[in-house]
Amino acid sequence: MNAIEIKDVNKTLGQFSMKDINLNLPTGCIMGLVGKNGAGKTTLIKLILGIAKADSGTITVLGCDNRKHFKYTKQYIGYVPDSGIFDENYTLIKINKLMGGIYREWNEPLFLEYAKKFHLSLDQKIKEFSKGMKAKLSIMTAICHGAKLLIMDEPTTGLDPVARDEIVNILFEFTREEDCSVLISSHIVSDLEKLCDYICLIDNGQIQFIEEKDEILEKYVLCNCTTEQYNDIPKEAVISVENTNYSLKLILDKSKLNGIDLETEKTTLEDVLIHMIKE
Repeated sequence: MNAIEIKDVNKTLGQFSMKDINLNLPTGCIMGLVGKNGAGKTTLIKLILGIAKADSGTITVLGCDNRKHFKYTKQYIGYVPDSGIFDENYTLIKINKLMGGIYREWNEPLFLEYAKKFHLSLDQKIKEFSKGMKAKLSIMTAICHGAKLLIMDEPTTGLDPVARDEIVNILFEFTREEDCSVLISSHIVSDLEKLCDYICLIDNGQIQFIEEKDEILEKYVLCNCTTEQYNDIPKEAVISVENTNYSLKLILDKSKLNGIDLETEKTTLEDVLIHMIKE
């Protein structure tokens, strides 16, 4: 069973449209959503959560129609937005009590264990927390109600590298549990390279591709070449061109080079996606 299945979904919001969206997130995997601001990442997340209703198509979450079975699916989806969801005057004591009243599978021992692990005071108000502390609180709260699927919208934006690494480790621990999956939207591609099994690129309301991260890293290569060498390269193999002071820097699809002998090197996910997003 897939954690998320989206089939032929369309949604129009004013002048913006999500068109012919098809996406599968296999259970136990982490998928990263990337794209420009306004590409449709947050709209897609709202559709999956059932906050927004698709004009057509179907969305299945954890084996259930996400709107017909909204009360059921919300028990097992942990949502982490880019900003906090709790009153800034709340303490962890109050949050623990509140969540225990909402979620039938609220795991108080795990919540307290996370609080200790992350050095979060139980009686300190959220407004006194750093941004990194607030991010950890959002994630641990999402996990501790028995979530099988985490959906995260820019959870590491604005955090220092140490805090981001801690969050990456939290997500690794979460997906080690059987049947737990993550969908994460982020502009920080280096985090996605550490985390993700799959990458989904969205542009102008359409999915450009969904590929396994390792296949992306295997498929594309970096090449520094002269103008003369560039002219011999099949144009369908060229993903991006950057003119430097001394040469042309190319991202190439090596499967389309037709046997041309070029000196290439491995590229990073960040190199590939940044150039694709620019295009």
